Amino acid sequence: MRKPDKANLGSFLSDKATVPNDCTTGCSFVLDGGCLLHKAKWPPKGATYSEVVQTYVSYIDRNYCRDERTVTVVFDGYSNGPSTKDHEHLRRTGKACITVDASKTVSHSQETFLSNASNKEQLIQLLMQRLTDGGHTVRQAAGDADCDIATAALNIAKENKKVI
Repeated sequence: MRKPDKANLGSFLSDKATVPNDCTTGCSFVLDGGCLLHKAKWPPKGATYSEVVQTYVSYIDRNYCRDERTVTVVFDGYSNGPSTKDHEHLRRTGKACITVDASKTVSHSQETFLSNASNKEQLIQLLMQRLTDGGHTVRQAAGDADCDIATAALNIAKENKKVI
């Protein structure tokens, strides 16, 4: 099986995609939560997981939430049984498995931490709660989120809203 190269595809699309000029107010963004986890850079070592989660919330607010725009974030599910991505997740899984708590201090680099599916799942749970508390729409797919991302965008478009 060929290894996917979603990072290059994402970079290509980001370079070529632009927000339409007529989307200054009332647009809706549907974000891939898995991509988001790697986009926002963590605060320096010594920060708590609560501060890490706030970094993601600030990233979303700064880049997507202005002029009455709404955001829906869709995350992959990691603990819901067999998936087509299991082989790739196992290949990438690092040994740095920890228990994530909002008050705990971060002890690993972002890359090392996110290489473990258990760590990622725990961080997603904290992040989903904080985003929901902040008024954002958040979903977690049963497995891979790609189909749920497209479905969320189509459902928003059915309400006659612009979706990016």
